[in-house]
Amino acid sequence: VSGTFSNLIPGSYVVKVKDMTTGCILTLPAQTIETELKFNAGLNIAADCKGQNTEIKGTVSGGKEPYTYTVTINGTVDATVRTVTGKTFLYTDPNAANASIHTTYLFTLTDNSTGKCSVTSTVEVAPKTDPAFTAAPNSTILCNGAETGSITVTIDQSKGIGPYEIKVVKDNSALVPPVADFDYGTKTTGLPAGDYKITVTDSKGCFKVETAKIEEPTKIDFKLVDTQITCIGGT
Repeated sequence: VSGTFSNLIPGSYVVKVKDMTTGCILTLPAQTIETELKFNAGLNIAADCKGQNTEIKGTVSGGKEPYTYTVTINGTVDATVRTVTGKTFLYTDPNAANASIHTTYLFTLTDNSTGKCSVTSTVEVAPKTDPAFTAAPNSTILCNGAETGSITVTIDQSKGIGPYEIKVVKDNSALVPPVADFDYGTKTTGLPAGDYKITVTDSKGCFKVETAKIEEPTKIDFKLVDTQITCIGGT
């Protein structure tokens, strides 16, 4: 005797088989139909230059607990089987901070049902990038020694993650005798002539350094010549 029961909703079912001749009834072990297993993974925290690695959060519903999952990174399978506690998990990639290309994470989650149902979810994460910018000195010093120089800093908004912080330092290492560098902070105008190091740091702690040189006119140099008056016929 066989039978198929279709369109059943999730729940526990007991099947009883009755011998119509003798009236005997056989009760079969209860069978459970689990709710549909659903799973989604998404980027929780992106890697940065402050030591934070990529963190991905997975959320599960349905199926039968406990759940386990494996992850494949850019086509390479990590054989480690990780157990999910509850309905969510956090996966951290310790190598993400060093990634120079997009990283694709394929998560395969399996439940504890009789059939060991599995579902997948894919997350693609862009690598962290350093800021990119130009630092152009302007010819705004008209007199030697004046502090009217300026540097135009233009940041590429597609690189790094804003907001950005600018730091301007006058590099005095080439001066004789040596003089300590001077930190102008975020100031880019009202600067004296000289060599400068400009650092742009983004919100993830990633930074880049560029240099610029502000020129000035040469110092006016002159001499006084004392010419004595001579008298005609004098001795």
